[in-house]
Amino acid sequence: PVNDTKAEKILINGGDEVLAKLQDCLISLPVWSGEMLEMGLRSRGEELEIGFGKIAQPLRAALCGSTSSPGIFDVLVILGREESLVRIERAIAYYQGSGLCPNST
Repeated sequence: PVNDTKAEKILINGGDEVLAKLQDCLISLPVWSGEMLEMGLRSRGEELEIGFGKIAQPLRAALCGSTSSPGIFDVLVILGREESLVRIERAIAYYQGSGLCPNST
């Protein structure tokens, strides 16, 4: 589980569901760049009718295990496509009851 209590609460209280709704958007991005990530995630947020903060916080919790980090697009770019998607999948699986730890590698 995430070590930060606030981050864990985000994932427990629906953040895992938000992440699940973002996966297809992230997987389908043709280019993993800050600009493409921002365009894709903001567009997906509009489709889901949720504010960007409701997207960024679960991502931050899943990717960093914390409620604070550098800009979320920077984090995604630095971690890269593969590592970002793995951490998101682990967070979803763990908080939906499979027992996988989101921050293990």
